[in-house]
Amino acid sequence: MRRLTLVASIAALTLCPAIAAAGGGAVWQFEGYHEPGDVVESTTAVAWGHDASLGLPEDGPYLIYLAPAGDEVATWPSVPEESLLVGIVEVYEGPYTLPNGDNHGPHHAVARFEVPDVPPGDYQLFHCNDPCTTTLGDIIGGWGLRVVGGDAGRSAEVVAAEVRDRLPNAPLVSPSPTPPAEAAVEPVVLTSIDRISFWVVGVVGALLVVHMLWTDPNRRFQTVDTTLDDQTEVLR
Repeated sequence: MRRLTLVASIAALTLCPAIAAAGGGAVWQFEGYHEPGDVVESTTAVAWGHDASLGLPEDGPYLIYLAPAGDEVATWPSVPEESLLVGIVEVYEGPYTLPNGDNHGPHHAVARFEVPDVPPGDYQLFHCNDPCTTTLGDIIGGWGLRVVGGDAGRSAEVVAAEVRDRLPNAPLVSPSPTPPAEAAVEPVVLTSIDRISFWVVGVVGALLVVHMLWTDPNRRFQTVDTTLDDQTEVLR
């Protein structure tokens, strides 16, 4: 039987995740409830340059396996026999940015996969390369994936076969995705035609005012009459 890999000490993953994370291991964490057929995703920071024994991106691609929470393994690297192949780890150079603007790095890895048709319950993640000889960097696993009943998703066999089909073309590592730049507001530049148009509009407007005053005697002399009345009042 093919050797698969372990991502961590299962006792640390299932009994005390905080201790595992505090020990320097990176983890994929999931929140909320999910149904078979949902596509779930979790991102974690990952490092490999500080320890020569850690797996490198060049040792990949790394496969993602789903197993019930609490399953144990006797050796490392390995995964429980009943684990299911569900995805391929996406490795990115550079840190990733949280919604609050903080950067986590030095690199990051994404676990993104479709939940197959599995019974409701709590699940954990394992990962390793193929054939299974190491895990990626300091990632020790994933936990917190809670599956609830719902519409049946695709079978585990179909999901695994699709992953195998994608494996030959899976990149070992990709540049860190950059957020789309905000669209720049271009300044308004008036052309010669625009300037002439504004000038023509101004002249036409002035001519209309002159025409109204000239063709309406009452309006034309109203200002003059008012001025004469004011001067007469001052002389009195």
